[in-house]
Amino acid sequence: MSDPNFDYESGFGSQNNLPLDDFINTAPPRSGFPWKWVIIGVAIVAVIGILVGVGIFLWPKIIVLPPEKTVEAYYQALNAEDLEKASSFMDHSAGEVVTDMPITFIKKQINELSGGVLNASVDIGIEFQGLSFQTLTKDKTTATVEVKGHIRITEINSNFNLSLPYNWTHELTYQNGKWLIKP
Repeated sequence: MSDPNFDYESGFGSQNNLPLDDFINTAPPRSGFPWKWVIIGVAIVAVIGILVGVGIFLWPKIIVLPPEKTVEAYYQALNAEDLEKASSFMDHSAGEVVTDMPITFIKKQINELSGGVLNASVDIGIEFQGLSFQTLTKDKTTATVEVKGHIRITEINSNFNLSLPYNWTHELTYQNGKWLIKP
């Protein structure tokens, strides 16, 4: 279709200087639903979900407390008098475990040193203070951790306090993805 009023070289018609065919055949731009952005958004959410899911299941296997942190957590539980939590850091595979073994040992030593005067009937409180933890040996399944610091012994009824140097060496074993203290 040719228009006698249209100047094909300049691209403008004689009426209003605009090509009429452009107005007749030009449809407005489509404004449909933005499926492209929906698909991109769903893909991003799926990737984040997969990463979080993998992280939740692998995190405990990736992050393992080193032996000295296990022993430190054990002493924190003892100071808090939370024997159940302290027990969770112990190796129970050999049978019954004395969870508060340093405390039990110290109370026995106090009893022996006092010639039986300070026996089990005396109420003694024990608190570990200023502890430092050092891994002495470590391989894939065993470790040795030395604990140094002070122990504060308090006779509860008289409020008598005694602070003594403290040094204890713990043997640990690696089982089920975590370090456990051997009894």
